[in-house]
Formats: sequence, C-alpha cells, structure tokens
Amino acid sequence: MENIKVGDLVMVIKPIPCCGYDKRIGMISTVEQIVERGMYCTICGHNFGTSTHTIVNGIGFSFDRLKKIPPLEEQDKIETKEELPCKV
Repeated sequence: MENIKVGDLVMVIKPIPCCGYDKRIGMISTVEQIVERGMYCTICGHNFGTSTHTIVNGIGFSFDRLKKIPPLEEQDKIETKEELPCKV
C-alpha cells in the first residue's frame, strides 16, 4: 500500500487476482472510502473474506491493485535530469 487515503487520485494497475478480469486497468478516479468488510469478485463470485479495501467509483479495490497519482504540487518538487544526445 502506498499510503493511499480518502481523496487521493489513484489508477487501477492490476487485474482481479481470482479470475484475471482486467477491463478496469487504467481507470483513474478518487478514493471515496476505505472500509473493512467482506469482499467478493463481482465477475466470478470468488469470496476474498473480510479485508480492508478502497471504494473507487462505488467499486471495491484491494490496495495492491491501485497506484497513487501524486498531486501536481508534489510532482513539481521531483527533480528530473535527462541527458539529451548532442547531434552535430
């Protein structure tokens, strides 16, 4: 878990582990809630048991399927250096 909390912008980066459903990979949205309750796959019905997970767009995601997108002000603080080849 990348210290994801309510209000963070996240992107789905992994498929559902039980059946491999991957149609939500790339979805970007804001975390609405963090809850602890029973979780099951809406595609294949696999029961994951009780766990802590996020609610994004009304859908439950385990933390390991999400990547936090840092706020723009944090991105401005990241120093990047790229050497460009000199063409003569």
